[in-house]
Amino acid sequence: MIRNFIFDFDGTIADTFALTVKINTQLAPKFGFGLITPEHIKTFRRYGAKALIDSLHISPPKLAQYLLAVKKEMGKQISNLKPLPGISLAVKDLKKANFIGILTSNKTENVNLFLKANDLDIFDFVHSEKNIFGKAPVLKKLIKKYKLNSKETYYVGDEPRDIEAAKSAGLISVAVTWGFSDEDLLKSGHPDYIINKPSELLKI
Repeated sequence: MIRNFIFDFDGTIADTFALTVKINTQLAPKFGFGLITPEHIKTFRRYGAKALIDSLHISPPKLAQYLLAVKKEMGKQISNLKPLPGISLAVKDLKKANFIGILTSNKTENVNLFLKANDLDIFDFVHSEKNIFGKAPVLKKLIKKYKLNSKETYYVGDEPRDIEAAKSAGLISVAVTWGFSDEDLLKSGHPDYIINKPSELLKI
């Protein structure tokens, strides 16, 4: 039976955490909300993106401008980044008998640069969504566009918003512990699966 796997990108496939922190530290003062501190990072990993945004007191318009600047800067360096350990092999094995895609809040151009640089240009689609909290409606559109069975489609991500989006779209949620959020935070979202290493995707 062919199954469908849709992946988040940052922290799920690409090891972008250190670069993201570096870019945020560089850009935050320019947008008027100070440096990203270790405490902010802990807040993000333990409580999620919304908690971090609230703690920095970022208005929605400024957040949109800020995220665009982060993505632009990331595009300059992303081809030098590497996949997270074990994910390349797992994804290539999945591709042999399954439909695989990427839904991300990163820029499509950034993702494609990364995939080509790391011999991972094998996905059936890459879709970028500007609204970091708006993945559920897009998942539904992707299911319709590619004529997928939602009951046989897994959304794989590393943050609570990924779990929430999968559930809202009627998909099977898979939370990975090697990304941006810690395991306790992921468990609080009650995903259908929670896995600690990419090879466990094959067992699913």
